[in-house]
Amino acid sequence: MENNEILTLFNKYLSKKRLYLTFARQQIAKHVSQQLVPFHAQHLWQQLKEQGTGLTTIYRTLELMVEAGLIRQLPGGQAKYEVIYKRMAKEYFRCEQCGNWTPFPSNEVDGELAVIADRMGFSIKTCSIILTGICRQCRLGDKVSEQSNFQQQHPGSH
Repeated sequence: MENNEILTLFNKYLSKKRLYLTFARQQIAKHVSQQLVPFHAQHLWQQLKEQGTGLTTIYRTLELMVEAGLIRQLPGGQAKYEVIYKRMAKEYFRCEQCGNWTPFPSNEVDGELAVIADRMGFSIKTCSIILTGICRQCRLGDKVSEQSNFQQQHPGSH
């Protein structure tokens, strides 16, 4: 049902802008609506290029879907998108070493931000939080590699 709703809403949005729901836009919107985790435009292009859909068309369609409020572009280096229509808001921890994105529910944070915004006389339209750092696996991996480097440099020490 959600797929059909996203396509219907996207088509309505395009109509308001006097644009058409072309076959390529429809295919892109279908693929986007099925994404459960954040995705790159390149990922969609790999799935759709055999149908003749170009990367430029994908980026332009994603921009339109962002404007329509169906997806959001996550801040960061490469363009990464996430479906937000009828989905619980998630924010992310992003590891600077391995590039892994770990979602966390933002209900508590959003509530606090709303209180602060209200106190400051500000109305929040959108919110995107990405906390960057080093994930547990990379930190443990660093400790393991630090220990092995130390042991290689100082044989016989514990």
